[in-house]
Amino acid sequence: MTWICGNTPDRTNNIEQVYLPNPVPGDYTISVTGTAVRRAVVIGGAAVPQDYALVCGQVPVESVVEGVGEKQVTLSDGFSFNPAGVSVSNLINDSVSPADTGHVFTGAAAYRTPARIYLAARLWRADAVKVISTVDGTVFTVINPDYRLGGYVAAKGVDLLLNGA
Repeated sequence: MTWICGNTPDRTNNIEQVYLPNPVPGDYTISVTGTAVRRAVVIGGAAVPQDYALVCGQVPVESVVEGVGEKQVTLSDGFSFNPAGVSVSNLINDSVSPADTGHVFTGAAAYRTPARIYLAARLWRADAVKVISTVDGTVFTVINPDYRLGGYVAAKGVDLLLNGA
């Protein structure tokens, strides 16, 4: 067991963080012991002066969508799945979208937990773009002097969808 940021249990703070670097499968027991917790410290009050919450979970496995087939999505870490066979939450430009292969895009961030796969993608659309070849790759930028947000570099080896084709 590792204490985050070098902290150790104490009698002052109600926030403690514990990290298990290489957890083994199985059941775990978490015990919380309060020190000098009193009820109704304020005269006439019924609330506990300092509550606590217990949050536990597993850090998701991070990956990137590398390929999308008719019924299969492949991630850069080699993991593949059929979106119809697992629980998937799919966000496109911060909006919930269907999780079928028609709405999963190469380059989307992927986060896997034991119960669900989370996908997050950003789509960029512009009426007119200029394509610039650089040493670092291909850069796409909007042809509009009023639109000054820079451009986007295309990742090497990634398929691009231009004009819907």
